[in-house]
Amino acid sequence: MVAGYIIDYVTNARRRRAGHPPVDPNKEMPHNFVLCHLLSRRVKWAFWLTNLPYWYLCCAVVRHQLAQRLGAASGPVPLWLECLRPVCGSSEVHGACVFVVAAASTAFHGFQLRIDEEVAETCGRCCAELCGLCGLEGWRPKVTRTTGRERKKSRNAPASARTGDVPTPTRGRKKLVERLLLCDVVCANAYVAFLMTCASALEVVRVSIVPLGCMFVAAQAKRRRKYNTYVVFHGLWHLGSAWAIYDAFR
Repeated sequence: MVAGYIIDYVTNARRRRAGHPPVDPNKEMPHNFVLCHLLSRRVKWAFWLTNLPYWYLCCAVVRHQLAQRLGAASGPVPLWLECLRPVCGSSEVHGACVFVVAAASTAFHGFQLRIDEEVAETCGRCCAELCGLCGLEGWRPKVTRTTGRERKKSRNAPASARTGDVPTPTRGRKKLVERLLLCDVVCANAYVAFLMTCASALEVVRVSIVPLGCMFVAAQAKRRRKYNTYVVFHGLWHLGSAWAIYDAFR
């Protein structure tokens, strides 16, 4: 969603009204390249696995045909909405939408937390041990080390996101995480707009109040460098938003 952008806008607006120049605006991206080095491995994996309810919901929507009620007639409606009824009532369409949301969120947080690197490192160690058993001792996995140049670059990061000496991400990885974040935000908001069109908008808002509150708390915690609080409340956002989508079908 867009909680972080709203927080940044409100913060800067307050500073402008008070006559203060905007300094260190605590933007979203720099923190994503710091928290992955400060959270423990167990915390990162537990947070990443909070995306599982999206995948379960994706299967449940199709298997139990949960969206049929959204396509049922319920009195006179505008022509454009009448045309959307077959689409709104298709559990396969909603299942595909939830699949995209799940994939976008899982991919973004996986690269945000460097889960991909941990998996690659684990696979490398397993391959090395297997090759050792087979007598191929010359093969070793590549180990990435933090260089002095990387540590120097990390000191030039915005003060809002700088916490000690952490390696600076490569340009390619930075662009990848930025694009995955944008994809996550666009996919989530697009599906929420579609769901509010098919179901009652007020009902969707009602069941989303608590998850939205968790998301705003998480976004603010990230900007204050309270990364453990961030993963707790953003994880609750994942769980709560999955439940809100499910509840919208009932």
